[in-house]
Amino acid sequence: MAHRDLYPDATEPTEPRFKVGEMVHAKGAIYVTVEGEWRRLYFALDDTAGVEAALSQAESQGKNADVVVYPALFGVVIEYQEPGTRIYDDEPRGMTSIWRGWEHEYEEAELDLPDSGSIWFLPDNERRYFVRWANKEPYRYGEPHSEFTPMKTVSGETEHSISLISEKYIRKCPDFANKLRGQVMKRKRETTSEVLSERLGLDEYTTTGILDEVCMYSAMIV
Repeated sequence: MAHRDLYPDATEPTEPRFKVGEMVHAKGAIYVTVEGEWRRLYFALDDTAGVEAALSQAESQGKNADVVVYPALFGVVIEYQEPGTRIYDDEPRGMTSIWRGWEHEYEEAELDLPDSGSIWFLPDNERRYFVRWANKEPYRYGEPHSEFTPMKTVSGETEHSISLISEKYIRKCPDFANKLRGQVMKRKRETTSEVLSERLGLDEYTTTGILDEVCMYSAMIV
């Protein structure tokens, strides 16, 4: 296990911003790999000017460049992973590694809250979460791409991967279920109001009372 005395700048862990079971998302990125260079250039998805500048520079040097777009990711925070789990470092791109467990000194981590799905990473004083991602297929820069394309295994099943990602790189997803439920209830109230007004000719107060009862019942069964 990591020894705190080896990290003089280490701080006490902060409270988790996310919890197990919550949906999160991470920004996508564009990676440019230039022929003959060992490192990849990283650009935000909307930084087309930066990408074009990198391509122009590579062309002026007579080098080829490979540009791959990695779409934004959606996933769910999962429970702490036992040693031996294959994980990505931060976003699920590049190569995986074998998680050796927080007890291993090379992981430089503390398990302060075992049920939080996270560890405290001492060198950077940050919380990192285990996230299971619904991967999306990367695609070549400049190619038409407008739909969600999940990665598939050889057997045709959706491929998921696990990463240990810094808290600063993820955001909580909107509450899709409640937002959709709210939209459904709004439309249902408007439709019911139209039916009552047009077909029954009820007064405003009676219509409102019936609407309240209908919507309350609908909320119980939606």
